[in-house]
Amino acid sequence: MSTYSPVIVQTQAPAQPAARYGLDMTLMFCSLDQAPQLVLLNDAVLQLSDNVQLSTLAKPSLAKKYRLLALYEAKAPIVDADALTRLGMTAADLALEVVIWPPQQIANWLAQQSTLLKF
Repeated sequence: MSTYSPVIVQTQAPAQPAARYGLDMTLMFCSLDQAPQLVLLNDAVLQLSDNVQLSTLAKPSLAKKYRLLALYEAKAPIVDADALTRLGMTAADLALEVVIWPPQQIANWLAQQSTLLKF
């Protein structure tokens, strides 16, 4: 496996086009054995929930597509702890296993990364 490991930062709610672009980019890197690290901040956390109602244009559910990460043995996504709390969610509400970090830990870690793609 390659040592190149991009970080994909998702910041948009599921209905936003950027949410789907970020997911597609994540899956593309996985398919190329690039081992991306996915980070979900703010309303992007909702992308991992099966309980979000999307318009017919935004279907299928992003949460269902995120389950494809398991096929690639991808790293567990990092999720913003404060966003989970603000949205009234817990890790049990999410479609896959995640790593939950407080915002300051995420910020410190992101500052050390060389390749960040924000969606």
